[in-house]
Amino acid sequence: GFTNVQVCGDTRFDRVGEITKMDNRLEKIENFINPTSDFTLIAGSTWQKDTEILIDYINNHATDSEQFIIAPHTMDAVKLAQFKELITKNVSYYTDDKISNKSQVLIIDTIGILNKIYSYGTVAYVGGGFGAGIHNILEPATFGLPIIIGKNYQKFQEAKDLIALKACFSISDKKEFVTCMQQLKIPSFLSKSSKTAREYIFKNIGGTYCILGYIKKIIVTLPLN
Repeated sequence: GFTNVQVCGDTRFDRVGEITKMDNRLEKIENFINPTSDFTLIAGSTWQKDTEILIDYINNHATDSEQFIIAPHTMDAVKLAQFKELITKNVSYYTDDKISNKSQVLIIDTIGILNKIYSYGTVAYVGGGFGAGIHNILEPATFGLPIIIGKNYQKFQEAKDLIALKACFSISDKKEFVTCMQQLKIPSFLSKSSKTAREYIFKNIGGTYCILGYIKKIIVTLPLN
């Protein structure tokens, strides 16, 4: 029965919407991207189970025209080295002095640039879905990237929304990941999913202005004394 209520939405949409207006260029990423590559997967905030799925795909299913940029959740030097050793393709680290576009895999061994890296992707894989829950899927969505996640996403409304819209895809194992990647390499399917992901973000922008407008209205009606 309350009437003095206003629903303004989620201000996180406003934040990720602003990311697209920034300068997101990264010279090292541009050096890595091969002009002949037609598909770049950005894997963000990956954990052990996520990397197992990615390594299986890279080693056994990826074509030569696919490239992979992987940003592990933990910047542990030993684990990063172990990760690199398990990949049979040519691998570079982001902090290498020179990065060749002949590398097929780039491991991000620094922090703070993932939201910029998404701007270079075709598809995103967001980690955490085999643990307590997924990491931020709004950042890749704002750049129009279809998103692949693990099975633990129920606490995240944006994941449920994007899955229903067929712009986000939940997988349970390596086999489902391969199937999902094959589907996303169909140009028409990829294009539709990409457009849907971006539209979802921009349809939900405005929460910040709504809140500020409500505060302004309260201030105007306050008594001067």
